[in-house]
Amino acid sequence: MKRVTVEAVSSIANLGCMFDLVGMAIPVFRDRVTISEKSREGLKIRVNRPGIPEGKLNVAYPVIESFRKLIEYNDMKVEVYIDKGVPSGVGLGSSGATAAATAVALNELFGTGLSIGDLIALAGEGERAVAGEAHYDNVSASILGGIVIVNPKNPREFFRTEPRSLEVVLFLSKGRGVTKTRSMRQVLPRGIDLSSTVYWNWTVSKFTRALIENDLKSLGEAISEGGIVEEVRAKYIKRYWEIKRAALESGALGFNISGAGPSMFAICKPGQGYRILLGIKRRINIEEYLELLVTSVDLHGARVLS
Repeated sequence: MKRVTVEAVSSIANLGCMFDLVGMAIPVFRDRVTISEKSREGLKIRVNRPGIPEGKLNVAYPVIESFRKLIEYNDMKVEVYIDKGVPSGVGLGSSGATAAATAVALNELFGTGLSIGDLIALAGEGERAVAGEAHYDNVSASILGGIVIVNPKNPREFFRTEPRSLEVVLFLSKGRGVTKTRSMRQVLPRGIDLSSTVYWNWTVSKFTRALIENDLKSLGEAISEGGIVEEVRAKYIKRYWEIKRAALESGALGFNISGAGPSMFAICKPGQGYRILLGIKRRINIEEYLELLVTSVDLHGARVLS
C-alpha cells in the first residue's frame, strides 16, 4: 500500500505586534508524520512520545477528518505514525507542526493537488481542536517556511518572505509550559481601546514595511511592541521583563514571547547571535531554567521525505 512521510519544522507565532497574523519557521525541532493507506480497518493514529494523545485526541485527527470531507472520501482507511520532535507546551508550534505535516502528507498520498491555502486551512482545523479556535500563523510557517503573514479569517490569503539576513536567539523553556495555548488565549482581553488600536495598526504597518525592505532595525522595534498580548502573557513567564531588558542591552534588535510562551526569542543581525548570548549571560543568570540557542529562519517549509 502507498505510504508518505512529511517533515515540518517548529515555528514562532505572533512576533510581537502581529498577534494571530504571522508565523516564522525555525529549524530547531521537527515533526515527522508518516501516513499509510490501508485496505482494512479505519483510522489509526500512533505517536512515538509518551504523553502525547493518540487516536481521535491527536491534533492530526481533525485534519484528517476535514480532508476526508473536503475530497468526499468517506471510506478513507489510513494509519498515521507521528515522530514527535517539537516539544509541546513551550510556545514553538508543536501542534502546528503536526497539523502541517499531516495536511501536506494527505495531499501527497492521495494526489489531490490542493492549493497551499487549502493546506493551511486544513492544518488550522488541527489548531482549532487544541486552542478552541482556528489560527493559522504557526501552520502557515511550518508549511511554507520563511516568515508568513496570513489572513486570520481567510487563510487562503497570505504573504511569504524569505529573510536571509536574520539570526534568531531562542530562549527555550526547559520545562513544559504551565498552560496550553487554549488557556493562554482565554486570559487575553476581548477588546482594546481606540487609541491602542490606532497605535497597534501603526506598529503592524511598520513591521510589514520593515519585513519587505529588510530593515532589521525597524523590524526589531516592531517585534518588541507586543502591546496588551505581551503585557498579559508576560505575567506567566518568570523574569520576563528582566530577560527582555538584558537581551536588548546586549544588542538584540527585537525581543518578545514565542507564541503563547513560555519560551522567548530575539532577532539580530547575522553573526551577532553568540555575542548577544554572552552579553545576556554577563547580565543575568537564567540558564537554570532556559536553554539559549542561536538559529536562523527555515526557508524550506514542509518537506516530503518519502
